[in-house]
Amino acid sequence: MLATLALSINGTIINTMSLSVESEMAMNAHAFAQSMLDEVLTKWFDEKAISTKIYNYSDMTPYSSLGPNFGEAVPKVNGYDVTFASMTKFDDVDDYHKYARKITNNLGWVFTVIDSIDYVYEGKDSTDMRSPTQTFYKRITVYVYNDNMAKDDAGKVIPVVMKDFAVYRRYF
Repeated sequence: MLATLALSINGTIINTMSLSVESEMAMNAHAFAQSMLDEVLTKWFDEKAISTKIYNYSDMTPYSSLGPNFGEAVPKVNGYDVTFASMTKFDDVDDYHKYARKITNNLGWVFTVIDSIDYVYEGKDSTDMRSPTQTFYKRITVYVYNDNMAKDDAGKVIPVVMKDFAVYRRYF
């Protein structure tokens, strides 16, 4: 009877610890995603809009050219920025397209952060639809995951996903 009680108590402790770790991971992942969104949104809307006003969509950087420009490359370790060099190297939103960063928290857990930048259609009901051409709206999607986060039925990690929009707001 004592053994059964001990097993029950141990099971409860393990479940509580597991839930605590999952919660801590989720909070860290959300914090890293929000931090990345904040970083991206401090940058200019478009490389071509840094020195001049843009009046036509077609004057924006084409989708095929999204990503860092010449001279904006960040040093990478195994394909990931671990130095946060993007903070000083990147000057506009689309430099973050396909950007990947590894972050280690104070407990030693390693999180992967991956960004995606897309032009999206304008309008209340269509801003989540990717546009194949330039618009005055860019959707920033940040994916954050850790190999120990919750997994789907196929065993793949379910990332934390956060989205925001950059809007070209240069007053004419």
